[in-house]
Amino acid sequence: MFLKKVFLTLLGNLIKMTEKIPGSFYQKNYPKYLKMRGIDICTELRGGGQEYIAPSAYFDGANYSMIHIGGGVTISKDVVMLTHDYSIAKGLAYKYGSGAENVKKFQKEIKIGANCFIGARSIILPGTDIGDNTIVGAGSVVKGKYKGNCVICGNPAKEVATIDEWVNRHIEKKDFE
Repeated sequence: MFLKKVFLTLLGNLIKMTEKIPGSFYQKNYPKYLKMRGIDICTELRGGGQEYIAPSAYFDGANYSMIHIGGGVTISKDVVMLTHDYSIAKGLAYKYGSGAENVKKFQKEIKIGANCFIGARSIILPGTDIGDNTIVGAGSVVKGKYKGNCVICGNPAKEVATIDEWVNRHIEKKDFE
């Protein structure tokens, strides 16, 4: 078990180093590596374009199998996905004294639907369920259930527009090439 973890960590670091090499080696192989770690990730495209996961994205190692990522998802740099919250054990230790800190940590799944975009430095907290075709604004702290086809942002993240409203706004502004 220990050797497998060491091997997978080294493999992951090697794959991350290929991100700067022209071609699609990194984009094709990093999701496969995450699958090997136990993350449930769909590598099948669903009309939203090819997925991309930045090498600086952090996936909680407490239980990789609790992370589910749909096809065509983009995860930007420095995104953090946490399936656990150890603060509960600390709170119990404070309230009930020594011994309570040995309580198991709080764990819940994370689900990211197909064709989502997760903005840079967002934090996805335990128990989050993001529906298909959702844009998460950079720096958002996301917890809870979001229906999909929307734009969410902030701390805590809230829905600010539907995808249709957001796209129409940018079409009117002509602020893209």
